[in-house]
Amino acid sequence: MSKVKFCIKCGNKINPGERFCRKCGTPITQLDISRPTIHTATPPTPLKKEPIFSDREIKEVEIPKELYEQFGYRGELKSTKEKMEKLSVEVERIMGKIKSGEVDMAEYTDEIKDLKGQFATLKEKKNGLEGKIKSLPHEALAEDEELWRERLQKLDSVRKEKNLSKEVYQKMKAEYQEKYANASKKRRDEIAKMQLWKRKLEEERQNMKEKLEILETRYATGELSEVNYTKELKKIKEGYDKKKLAISELSEVLTAIKK
Repeated sequence: MSKVKFCIKCGNKINPGERFCRKCGTPITQLDISRPTIHTATPPTPLKKEPIFSDREIKEVEIPKELYEQFGYRGELKSTKEKMEKLSVEVERIMGKIKSGEVDMAEYTDEIKDLKGQFATLKEKKNGLEGKIKSLPHEALAEDEELWRERLQKLDSVRKEKNLSKEVYQKMKAEYQEKYANASKKRRDEIAKMQLWKRKLEEERQNMKEKLEILETRYATGELSEVNYTKELKKIKEGYDKKKLAISELSEVLTAIKK
């Protein structure tokens, strides 16, 4: 009879075959991690295998609110910077025409003022978003992995400098290799969770797209009044746009990791 397992983070019961906790998203790892061999000088290379998720995993996974917000902030910040760049280009284009004598300054005074006002508003928004940006979990895990990789490589030079005994060297090497392997696994598990979150968000966005279509149809048939239609449209659209930004940023993060 199989032994009942519980999540080491939140205590939620884990069903057989599940790879992530349904409640908090923590990966279900094996506790009996074998020690790495000590006869190789090259640190183990983390596997880059794409995980395949079941429909149940995608449906039941919970995306931590703070991380969902982080991906949203990053996506919104990028969008804000792009808008600022477009405004700057437009102002420069108009100023170029004025300097060349192609147009008169008086004709564009109000437009330039409006463009600069929009730029100032976006700049304030950008500064606010930058203050909300925090490191993502996989970034800290990558730093930890790199730290143990460097220590493992440095051990060979220390062995010569300090004239370490074979027994001490082998013991230290086995310890560092195990810590490096564990750090690599934690980072891979975090990346797997992000891939799962992306699939989850994509499904949620698709469902919201369907809701928007149904809403449009109900309004077109006269079932919904303009007031109720406008109210519901705003609510669904805001959620849809947030998910779109989060998915875009999450996709870019995952793409950068694979390079």
